[in-house]
This record gives sequence, C-alpha cells and structure tokens, in this order.
Amino acid sequence: QIGTQLDPPAHWNELGATISDLPPTVTLRPLVVVDISRKVAAEPGYTASVADVLAWEAEHGRVPAGAAVLFRSDWSRRWGEYLVEGKMPAVFPGVGLPALQFLHQNRSILLHGH
Repeated sequence: QIGTQLDPPAHWNELGATISDLPPTVTLRPLVVVDISRKVAAEPGYTASVADVLAWEAEHGRVPAGAAVLFRSDWSRRWGEYLVEGKMPAVFPGVGLPALQFLHQNRSILLHGH
C-alpha cells in the first residue's frame, strides 16, 4: 500500500475541485512516489517537506507537470496496533502545506496523496 488516500485539490484549497468533480481518467498520470517511510519510522509525527521533494528530484529528475505525487510513509503497517488498542494514534505522519504548495504551484502537479 502506498497511501491511505488520494487528495483532490479541494483538500487544501476551498475553491479546488472535489473528488466527485474529477473524471476517473484524471488519475492516469505520471506517478511520483516520495518515500518518507524511514523518517516516519524514526518520528511517527513526521511531516513531509519541500526538502523531501527536492531530494526525490535530485535522484529522479524534476517532478513532471500533471503528475500524481504520493508520499509513502508505510503507516498502514501500524494500523494493527491501533485496532488492538482500540484507539487512534496521538500523532501520525502527514504532508506539510509548504510541500503541497510547492508541488501544485511550482511543479504544476494535478494530484497528491499519502
């Protein structure tokens, strides 16, 4: 599992398209997977940053315009712990707004998720 959700633009922009506004074909995109799983393993509340995106680009090249960018945290591997304990975690990983703004405004991606 790469992520738990795919976020439409409305997830961070109140004027953005909602998932129901997007045709299914919109997900046929170049895929970028930014792996933050090691950082999340060390710090469960880790928030992906612009630096994580730039590190991905240093290895793979510029994020293509129109891409779907997913952040791999491996958080799904821990869900069993919470099901047994019967409560949600106090902290969990995410993607910081500056990283999302960078990707949408400077790399013109179409979708992001984690």
